[in-house]
Amino acid sequence: MSAERDRGGPTRPRPSPLRTLVALAVGFMVASLLILFVSGAGGRGFAADRLSRAQEIETREAHLYRQLADRDAVLESQRRIYMERFRRLEAHIRQKEQEIATLRARLATITSSPGGARTVGVAQGPIDRPDDVD
Repeated sequence: MSAERDRGGPTRPRPSPLRTLVALAVGFMVASLLILFVSGAGGRGFAADRLSRAQEIETREAHLYRQLADRDAVLESQRRIYMERFRRLEAHIRQKEQEIATLRARLATITSSPGGARTVGVAQGPIDRPDDVD
């Protein structure tokens, strides 16, 4: 005898196997829909989170690219300034090298001419010598 009959209550008929199968199928479908709904909601939250992260990254990258462009412009300006200074210094060095070459050529002609030492003295002015003093 069943437990229900022992309590004194009315007996329930057993559900048919077909009805049990249909109830299980409906329960499975409801559980599947709930799982899909929960995963879909989580997926939407995940997608929204990814979208906000992507927007933050894009904003940060745009800011960094602007900073990089500004720095690049500053460095390019400094490079131009230093290149101009470098060119001026090169021209100055070439001018000094030409002056040195000219002075060396003069020195070579002075020392190679006869009596070159006196010519140097005359060119610079009279030289006081101790034997000229009375």
